[in-house]
Amino acid sequence: MNGVAERKNKTLIEAVKTMLADSSLPVQFWNEAIANACYTLNRVLIVKRHVKTFFELFENRKSNLKYLEPFGVPCTMLKRYEQSKFNEKVEEGYFARYSTSNKRVYNKSSHTMKEWYHVDVQRYSMPPLGKGLDWMFNYSDLFDSFNISHEYSDDHVVIEMMYDARNAPDEQV
Repeated sequence: MNGVAERKNKTLIEAVKTMLADSSLPVQFWNEAIANACYTLNRVLIVKRHVKTFFELFENRKSNLKYLEPFGVPCTMLKRYEQSKFNEKVEEGYFARYSTSNKRVYNKSSHTMKEWYHVDVQRYSMPPLGKGLDWMFNYSDLFDSFNISHEYSDDHVVIEMMYDARNAPDEQV
């Protein structure tokens, strides 16, 4: 097999696991998280031989990283329709990823993923860990969505981690 491609895929998978765990979006949004991670890594990781990012190699210009937003951050989208005096002018959602000219956002009210142009991301308002929506983050679902076999239940992993922590050698200062 191709070791380089496998390492790149592993980097993407690890990024997606972290993004899903930190966001309030369920595991079913792994495809949006992969697209976001790929978009970000193409603008950040440097190709050693050329000392440039992938984006710089393909576009012959440096990318602007100031506009990058975290995956799953709460945002509001400006409604361009149904404008009346007393109707809401914005909808709430969660930022998922960038598209060609818009941003893909999960709309909380319609429970759909849609592209919006006017999106206001609420910076520094990530939900506290474990305080997201009523969705449950479950590693088994994540492994199933990637068709990865897993042998241990979440409880077994937690017990094994507790056992390892108790039996770890004491650090000498």
